[in-house]
Amino acid sequence: RRSRGLVLESMLMVGHAVGRLCVDNDLPVPFSRQDEPDIDSVPDTLASMWTARRRYKRSEHGTVPGAHAGLGLPLYVQATSPLRRYLDLIVHQQLRAWLSGGRVKSRDEIVEAIGESDLRSAEVRKAEALSNRHYTLVYLLQNPGWTGDAVVVAKGRTVTVVVPDLALEAELLTGEKLEPDERLTVAVESIRLPTLECYLLPS
Repeated sequence: RRSRGLVLESMLMVGHAVGRLCVDNDLPVPFSRQDEPDIDSVPDTLASMWTARRRYKRSEHGTVPGAHAGLGLPLYVQATSPLRRYLDLIVHQQLRAWLSGGRVKSRDEIVEAIGESDLRSAEVRKAEALSNRHYTLVYLLQNPGWTGDAVVVAKGRTVTVVVPDLALEAELLTGEKLEPDERLTVAVESIRLPTLECYLLPS
């Protein structure tokens, strides 16, 4: 866990340093920005985090630097994963061209690359989320006797719970009065795999 934190902090330092270098040298790159979320206080429970997540603005890319609220940095450039993120590769290409005296991409070319990448990235994120949920539900179908710990995160017409061990969000079928952050043991009531629906019951 400590090594993971070290890697994370190192990546953030690199992203900030690259951003500062590009600003100081007027080098066009895709900066990553995120506006401040519309929340009154810092969430400190799972239910409050679940609610706050829906109020966070999605991060966006642009050639104009700006603060990244989620990271707490005045400016940031994603630059540490050129093998798996296209815009990171663009940043590396820009840095290499600038350092070697080659032709750097224009601001318009960077804007075009951002548009193409963001469109594909949204599709990839959606596919990844659907795939993760699909195989989580497959696991539950293959283990009919499964029970697990869940936390209530929202209540309305239905009760929404999160199963931390499975990173699963599902609806809870119950007539009990439950409060946010209340913990309970749950079992599967039904799963509809084609629509990725999952309903749980108190165990």
